[in-house]
Amino acid sequence: CWDWFDFYDRSDTVDPVGPAAGRYRVFRGGSGFSAGERCRSAARDRYAPGFRNAGLTVRPVCEAR
Repeated sequence: CWDWFDFYDRSDTVDPVGPAAGRYRVFRGGSGFSAGERCRSAARDRYAPGFRNAGLTVRPVCEAR
């Protein structure tokens, strides 16, 4: 989610990195208000860095050991 937004090449890519600068940041996954298919980390959208919305929140992640 730190990446700047750009459209991905449709080729099979693992962990692609966004451009070094841009206008929008990547937003991944959904919220409690989203349909199930939008809650996957593969679901991407873009928002301006200052955009605020109750549906945009931080989702903590714990690495499985």
